[in-house]
Amino acid sequence: MRLSINAVTSAERQRVIDAIAAAVSELGGWIDDVHLFSNISVAIRSFLPPDRVQPFGERLAALGLKLSDSAQRDLAACAAVPGSAAELFCTVQITFFHDEPDLRRHVPSVPG
Repeated sequence: MRLSINAVTSAERQRVIDAIAAAVSELGGWIDDVHLFSNISVAIRSFLPPDRVQPFGERLAALGLKLSDSAQRDLAACAAVPGSAAELFCTVQITFFHDEPDLRRHVPSVPG
């Protein structure tokens, strides 16, 4: 089974990312990959024990994230079928609303 969570927030980006990482770890899961899309969005790929999905959803809501309707349905469906797998593949995609300019990073040219 796969859990896909989409959310939006105006909360501070780094605080939200750190809190999600802490929640995944404290709930017995692990983060497999993270992709930052400037300072507009982040995609976090993780694995969670199936019986920890409901507390994970509660922690996301406590962060002030506005979960999509489909994310809320998926969380409820996964919580209703605990123990169906040893681990649950979970993706969290968050879009941040803020007044900051795009985060730009200098990428050095590679000789050759």
